[in-house]
Amino acid sequence: MKTLLKTLKTFQHQRTWMGPNQSWKLPQKSWMNPVMPLRFLPKSQPLTWKDIICLRNLSKLFLALLIYFIVFNHPEKQLNLPEPRELECLITNVYHEARGESYDGKVAVAKVTMNRVNHPKYPKTICGVVYQPKQFSWTIKPSKAKINSKEWYESAKASIEAYNMEEGLEATHYHNFTVSPKWNLQRVVVIGNHIFYI
Repeated sequence: MKTLLKTLKTFQHQRTWMGPNQSWKLPQKSWMNPVMPLRFLPKSQPLTWKDIICLRNLSKLFLALLIYFIVFNHPEKQLNLPEPRELECLITNVYHEARGESYDGKVAVAKVTMNRVNHPKYPKTICGVVYQPKQFSWTIKPSKAKINSKEWYESAKASIEAYNMEEGLEATHYHNFTVSPKWNLQRVVVIGNHIFYI
């Protein structure tokens, strides 16, 4: 328990210590733009103890620690993050929709979710988009399978990357090769087992 509290205090310290005008560039090349690394926007407000307290159970606490290990293990990194509940919805959607896909495939699914949030025909929140009726198959028939921690970690990392993308994939729809929806949409790219459309 002492180790956990120490980790959370470090998490809080690093989150507060970083200034609001800092920015950070992802060092590796992005699959969306292999020439230019992604730019991450500054977070206007630091994550507070209130944010951590509102994490209602251990799975939420795990999410907070996961974010710490992904984002804040280097103090020079500064990312823009949604509210904890919104981030949880995004990660959960990526996990269920892109489980078994490559990292690029997970980023693409997360980006589609964010594109819908920014589209006038869809709800204005991440959770609203994710749980909009009959949009994502896993919300219709929820899986009871045990969570794979490696897949969850990759889904979290991909979600944070997609959330911070200013440009990239513009698709608002995708489907697996196993289905053939009758969409009158333009096919833009195939990534893994998913076909993406605008």
